[in-house]
Amino acid sequence: MDNEGAGSNSSVDPGVVYILENEAFAAPVVKIGKTGQQDWVARVKQLNTAVPLPFTCAKASRVDDMGGVEKFLHQTFFPAKRQWRGEFYEVEAWRVAQVLKLFETEDVTNLIPVPDPEEEKAINTTVGNKEARADFTFAVACIPVGTKLGFKGRPEIEAEVVDEKTTVRYEGETYTMSALATKIKQKDYVVQGILWWTCDNETLRQRRDRMEAESDQQ
Repeated sequence: MDNEGAGSNSSVDPGVVYILENEAFAAPVVKIGKTGQQDWVARVKQLNTAVPLPFTCAKASRVDDMGGVEKFLHQTFFPAKRQWRGEFYEVEAWRVAQVLKLFETEDVTNLIPVPDPEEEKAINTTVGNKEARADFTFAVACIPVGTKLGFKGRPEIEAEVVDEKTTVRYEGETYTMSALATKIKQKDYVVQGILWWTCDNETLRQRRDRMEAESDQQ
């Protein structure tokens, strides 16, 4: 493997580098790819035909040289390929996202289409079953009272953390974060708030997974 990185002086091609993840895998597995087009739906749908649950976008960044940045990420995380072929790596999405952020000129994660209603319901059910075994709280994720949370795909929405558990305030009313996410998404099933609320550009689930991984390494 050569050592050419994202700073190569070969012809550059601006575009978007993205990180996709999928709840269907038992281990944390991501796909690191690039695109110069905005046809995200077609690309993600193509990937989804081979897996029981759809891929979701953990991060997408507009960069000056998508080929160089993608190659740099592939080389950086090469040890995490293990048995995976192509652009798949057995690594947590937040680790790749931290490196990708170094090269981005614009965060365009919110521009990536979200799964359709049936796909979203399947994801929520799967994540909900996992969360039942490991309850999320703001205290566990080191998010203090008063923190402002964002909402994935809806940058105009902001909620305030009001206790150490899962309660937030929005437009003068208090909700659990999942109840509010369900209301915002206008679904007839419970939406897992941990997938949709964000803090410091991470979903709450990504934040908790990152903190647990860091704790295990200490």
